[in-house]
Amino acid sequence: MSQLVLAPTSGIIRVEEGNTTMIDRHLRDRYSRQTMFPGIGGEGQIKLSSGSVVIIGCGALGSNIATFLTRAGVGKIRIVDRDFIEYHNLQRQVLFDEDDIREQLPKAVAAERHLKKVNSSVEIEGIVAMQTIPISRDSALVLM
Repeated sequence: MSQLVLAPTSGIIRVEEGNTTMIDRHLRDRYSRQTMFPGIGGEGQIKLSSGSVVIIGCGALGSNIATFLTRAGVGKIRIVDRDFIEYHNLQRQVLFDEDDIREQLPKAVAAERHLKKVNSSVEIEGIVAMQTIPISRDSALVLM
């Protein structure tokens, strides 16, 4: 059985049969608006923080989804894409910029760099590949 404790000085603490999961005060403050939403709350934020997602394709939809999931605090995000960024991508793929084109970066690499700056508490892994990767039962798959 799991018990959720909201500790004002140290963050959100979850105690489950001797195991303790804690979101520190900084992260609690960062996600305070979404934890106020009854559909998420503290328990939901703990689930997001311990969750993992694989996004296949980092185009217009994939890059926006990756941005939102990073800002929401999903624990681990893998981004798989084989393409490079081109100028015609910039008007709809808001995650990238002209520096990425000058550096000839693959989308997955550029996405990893940018998203790590957005939220350093999320583990971001950019994978340059054409095929999919194995997905555990704890991962969500987003197809683009």
